Amino acid sequence: KITMKYLNSHYFNINLYIKREDTIDNIGSGNKYRKISYIIDDAVSKKSTVLVTTGSVASNQCKAVSYFAAANQLKAHVVYGGDTQKKPHHAQGNYLLTSLFNPSVTWFEESKWEDISNKMDEIVDALLDRGESVYRINSGASEWPGIVGSIELGFELAGQCFENNIDGEVNIVLPFGSGGTCLG
Repeated sequence: KITMKYLNSHYFNINLYIKREDTIDNIGSGNKYRKISYIIDDAVSKKSTVLVTTGSVASNQCKAVSYFAAANQLKAHVVYGGDTQKKPHHAQGNYLLTSLFNPSVTWFEESKWEDISNKMDEIVDALLDRGESVYRINSGASEWPGIVGSIELGFELAGQCFENNIDGEVNIVLPFGSGGTCLG
């Protein structure tokens, strides 16, 4: 069970509660773990053989997809790219953790993010030509069924506010990329 931590800040005269999504799984993928857990069920039900996703070198999504693929005897193909992304000389952080799950990797260094979708299309087509059953997971994993993970987070947060007697006006502040977590 995830608990909300309480911090009383005498500097701002506020009650600050911190919800640590990075601690909900054993690989530190947080909200991406939530989303991919729904996506993997869909991929398995569709008899997919390979999951294809994209992200930056620090991507929790690439890590979670690679983890779930390995855990379900599926292949993973990770497409790294982005405006300032370069293949690291030494694997570290999420890039290292992702590599431990042994995905196939394609790099598009210093490529525009808006071009990555077309590059993913090419990779998906090549995999289909080889007879793979491909499940594509776009950046953010915020499409169906991944969005269910964000909705689950919203309900969980509301329940934790109720359990902790947090009522009245509540401001929720969070970092986001695709915005799917905010929607939840």
